[in-house]
Amino acid sequence: MGWRILVLMLMSFGLVACGRSAPITYYLFESQWPVQTVDRLGGKNLGIARVTVPEYLDRNGIVTRIEGKSQLSIAQFHCWAEPLSGNIGRVLREEFTRVLMPKGIAVEDDEAQRTTWSFTMDVERLDGTMGGKVTFIAGWSLLKGGAVLSRGLVVDDAPVEGATYDDLVLAQSRLVHKTARHLADVIAAETSGEKR
Repeated sequence: MGWRILVLMLMSFGLVACGRSAPITYYLFESQWPVQTVDRLGGKNLGIARVTVPEYLDRNGIVTRIEGKSQLSIAQFHCWAEPLSGNIGRVLREEFTRVLMPKGIAVEDDEAQRTTWSFTMDVERLDGTMGGKVTFIAGWSLLKGGAVLSRGLVVDDAPVEGATYDDLVLAQSRLVHKTARHLADVIAAETSGEKR
């Protein structure tokens, strides 16, 4: 009788152990927020009106590609801490602010506010392979009063220097920051000398 109780206890401990799931790790693109002060902003502003991502990326789990295959893997325990579109939008605001704020142009969070210029980005791809590379493809537009001033397509990639989700997200973060810095310079050139 005693050994039956022991077996049942061991089985119940085994079931409890199997019932535990691995802890979820959350990720954000690293912040490179600049330290700067501007005494007074001018009356001009740029609104980040829209950042969209395709449905396959619009999820909590981080998406990776399987090397040499047209197959995707969606992580169960490695997730974004915020929607990916919001994560990209935050990087755009950081980099645009770094370049445009010294020129007297405020970068707004809220698309509902009246802005001098509006910026939109439609991401087509932002994924990669562990130990391989990440690829970023996105179309963008700069508008004033609903009219397109400038638009373009970003196509770039970067190496993933390791085989962990941390390495993958770091490579994506660097790539998005690099793109945002380039676009900030494009916007600065397009908006220089323009009047409200």
